[in-house]
Amino acid sequence: MIRGKKASARALARTAVERVEQGGRDDEVLSGARLEPRDAAFARELALGVLRHQRLLRFVLAGFCDRGLPEGPPLHVLEIGAQQLLFMDRVPDHAAVQETVALAGRARGFVNAVLRSLTRSFRDGVAGDPRSELQLPGGRFLALPRPLPDPQADPVQSAALLYSLPDFLVERWVERIGAEAATAVAAASATTPAVFLRASARSGGAATLAGALEEEGVETEAVDPDLLRWSGGRSPFAGASFRQGGFVVQDPTALAAARAVGARPGERILDLCAAPGTK
Repeated sequence: MIRGKKASARALARTAVERVEQGGRDDEVLSGARLEPRDAAFARELALGVLRHQRLLRFVLAGFCDRGLPEGPPLHVLEIGAQQLLFMDRVPDHAAVQETVALAGRARGFVNAVLRSLTRSFRDGVAGDPRSELQLPGGRFLALPRPLPDPQADPVQSAALLYSLPDFLVERWVERIGAEAATAVAAASATTPAVFLRASARSGGAATLAGALEEEGVETEAVDPDLLRWSGGRSPFAGASFRQGGFVVQDPTALAAARAVGARPGERILDLCAAPGTK
């Protein structure tokens, strides 16, 4: 039996991962979730995290599966569990294991054994051999049953596996900009981008907007007089501030470009960028 709201969020994340595996889109599942905003955000973070780290997750899990990785639902459940244990340090290990095992059905014993073996391989301290240990958020390290590729001998395989990218893409970067720069680009591509909120004129500025969002349970950090970075709590898109046009999503670089134009009231500006989204 699946227990609690977070368990429902984990089940939703697993379904989203399965949908992508079948050739669909994750938002076909996540956008229709009937969960509280915080739990829906957890499901989205979990599902997108699995998809972002999937190649590395499967490499790690394979080292703890004596008979090789399973296929189908048991594999997706393992990925859901490993994503929480490796990359979501706010989730306690015992909760990640217990609630994930509840999703496994007949594979419950197998999933429990693999995830508990994973937790026994964590350690705290200083970095050791970068090929035999995986550095994780929160200052932890995971001892790997098999080593990662040598970044000096094979920078393509090393970066592609570590950052869950296709070989051909990293190979192209290495050929064009060199191994060191390609590895930096690969690392950046695997990082969850920050969400920045630009206060609109009607909101009264970033400081006033921050206060309104705080009342809605949204945590933010000031970047400048017009810009906030979403740092936690509820989704900023679920409250009155968003519905009333208090902000738009805009990265600092895009805002800097708009400021550099120096537009004044009454002027007409032709924006040649043509795509969905905000600029």
